[in-house]
Amino acid sequence: MKQRSYKIKSYVNASHAVRWESGTGKKHNHTWKIVCELHVFEGMVSFFEIEKSLNKAINALSGQYLNDLPEFQVINPTVENVTEYLFNEIDSILRQKQCCSVTN
Repeated sequence: MKQRSYKIKSYVNASHAVRWESGTGKKHNHTWKIVCELHVFEGMVSFFEIEKSLNKAINALSGQYLNDLPEFQVINPTVENVTEYLFNEIDSILRQKQCCSVTN
């Protein structure tokens, strides 16, 4: 059985301020490097279409002040929570496209 693999590298530049019990921290920027390694074992997959879908999810955060986004109104926009959010978004897209793994 042939395995087809493809890596997609993207970057997310966004700002946030962590919310603490005593208030909100200082607004600052981050750059996240996102690497998706796709493995497909059966049939053909349009990697171009997958990349478009991934970029749509990633670009939704790029250039944004995360505290203002609905996704982070309840969830504190810490680096850990942003990473988990991105993973879940990307994982959902790849499962729809029948790809089997994500690495970062």
